[in-house]
Amino acid sequence: MNVHKAETIRNIALVGHESTGKTMFTEAMLKLAGEINRLGSIEGHNTVSDYTVFEHERQKSVFATLNQFEWQGCKLNVLDTPGFSDFYGEVVASLHVCDIAVVLVSPTNGPEVITEMVMETVDARSLPCLFVFNGLDKDHIRFEEELENLKSAFKGVAQVQYPLATGESFSRIVDVLKRKILVHDAEGKVREEELGGEAGRVDELYSALQETVAESDDELMEAFLENLELTEEQFQLGLVKGIRAGTVRPVFCSAARKLVGVGRVLDVLAAHYPAPGLLPFPGRKGSEPVEVTLSEDGGVSALVFKTVNEMHVGELSFFRMQTGAVRPGDELVNAHNSNAEKIGTLFSVVGKTRKDLPEVHAGDLACTVKLRSTHTNDSLCNKGHLIELAPVVFPEPVMSTAIEPEKADDDEKMSSGLTLIHHEDPSFSVRQDSELHQTIMAGLGEQQFNLLLEKLERRSGVKVKLIKPRVPYRETITGNADVKVRHKKQTGGAGQFAEVWVRMKAGERGSGFVFKSEVVGGAVTIPFQQATEKGMRQMLDEGIISGCRVEDVEVTIYDGKMHPVDSKEIAFMIAGKEAFKQGFLECKPILLEPIWEVEVKVPDEFMGDVMGDLSSRRGKILGMDSAGKNQLIKALVPLAELFGYATTLRSMTSGRATHRRKFDHYEKCPPDVQTRVVEEYQAEKANS
Repeated sequence: MNVHKAETIRNIALVGHESTGKTMFTEAMLKLAGEINRLGSIEGHNTVSDYTVFEHERQKSVFATLNQFEWQGCKLNVLDTPGFSDFYGEVVASLHVCDIAVVLVSPTNGPEVITEMVMETVDARSLPCLFVFNGLDKDHIRFEEELENLKSAFKGVAQVQYPLATGESFSRIVDVLKRKILVHDAEGKVREEELGGEAGRVDELYSALQETVAESDDELMEAFLENLELTEEQFQLGLVKGIRAGTVRPVFCSAARKLVGVGRVLDVLAAHYPAPGLLPFPGRKGSEPVEVTLSEDGGVSALVFKTVNEMHVGELSFFRMQTGAVRPGDELVNAHNSNAEKIGTLFSVVGKTRKDLPEVHAGDLACTVKLRSTHTNDSLCNKGHLIELAPVVFPEPVMSTAIEPEKADDDEKMSSGLTLIHHEDPSFSVRQDSELHQTIMAGLGEQQFNLLLEKLERRSGVKVKLIKPRVPYRETITGNADVKVRHKKQTGGAGQFAEVWVRMKAGERGSGFVFKSEVVGGAVTIPFQQATEKGMRQMLDEGIISGCRVEDVEVTIYDGKMHPVDSKEIAFMIAGKEAFKQGFLECKPILLEPIWEVEVKVPDEFMGDVMGDLSSRRGKILGMDSAGKNQLIKALVPLAELFGYATTLRSMTSGRATHRRKFDHYEKCPPDVQTRVVEEYQAEKANS
């Protein structure tokens, strides 16, 4: 492949809901571009994009795959992305480094939940995009209906094609821009026919398209209002402006597995869509935010957006060049950790196939191998030109689970193995929770977890069990108590003596633990008061009734006694612990449970089931809003009821709903829940 500079590069993220045919669309692109001789298939495990054993077993994309090829003098860098919410981190990373989004839509189901998620990201980044109704060769097509749904859901949707017939015979597309009928043969070759009886409909669509294009520019709108049409030159100028501004988002038709319509999309991408550099890339120089404009001049700045560990090769780093050019042997610096990196071989990529590159220029995507301390979201720069490009902001976790190795001595191997996998997929995290005394993994869903642990087993030989995570309840009190505790211990030598008198009451919510002193006359000296407080604070993390953290308690020490010989700090610590425990139990203790705000985006037909399920989880529905043809349900749900919710929601809605969650507050547990939690803790304690 030739070396390209920015003006002839197109960075494209191929995105959309699962089963819209993104991988086969990529396959068709590669076939038409001459990169492959024949189309593979998902079932045959021989597509270029889905080349890993993990994808073969699941028969779906789980990783974003870079495919680079030339078309009409341009280099197209196409990232084929997964369409399943568990792997949405791959989508976000791809959209972060691409300048164009090609959004595939089902002509049967129309825009779905992942389509909406994608378009939120597209809008946030102001990316030019186009839509493709793919799979028009299948049965039960509802092109016109789903086109209207698409127009209702998103701004700027502009119809530029429609199929003459759908189903198995689909091969003819009416193209409004060309004002021709495009007829495809079995090899994807196209001949053009006159419109004939379709001319009237095309005239109507072309007039509507002109009006949409005119809206992208005030001068064009004036010309359109004056003449009720644009000249061809005005129209082409406005089309490019509208595409770049996001006010024009053309809709195309295709059947990728029959090579129908794909070539026309490639033509439009090469001719009308922007090269890299339309928008500056945000970053930081030291502590100052900067806008990094794409440039061949000056120092190197490149962002690593994807990392892959490959057997017998090592760690592959995929990066976007924003400024400068890089060649094998160049010395760069990781702007995040200041470590030096020597660039090895540079590659262009088609799936798992790599070809050496002599250099990579600003705006291009490429791959290198064996960087020592550079991973996803790190920036590479010249020494003395340290700029950190804005990192990918991965989705917030929606699911967590506790994990432990099946073999106890595999704990360290599990930890180091997951750390390496985290470099590949930063959308999940693993932490040792000191409060719950468990290793907690958080991420986007059960399928992501299964994939991660399968990777761990294949690479490190570590088998891991998923365990229900403990709930971080909080213990507090609702009453008052006055407690007098004496600790006396005589063992034949030096003894221990401490006596403390304390009052205990409930503190303000959020106040934590407050220790006060009203001791007068030196009955208990300051050091022994501090030892008493220290003993009480030890009980805060241990808990009294459920082993959970204690909060919002106020204790006042007002009297006590000391012994001139036997009183020691340890004695007052022990007395403080016992006084706290006795007082706590007398103060009508209760449990507080964590409540999370849950936001579910769900198609109308599943709304009743989802609301019923949330209610069964002790959820309180806060409200509903319309989100296109979906509904947005907000609810407050106890964390204890959310274990496995992502899987249940997916099953209940055939994978067409997504949800987000965040911690909201703590509130009092219902009595039956408190009784169960306390009894389980006491039983566990008795058996330990």
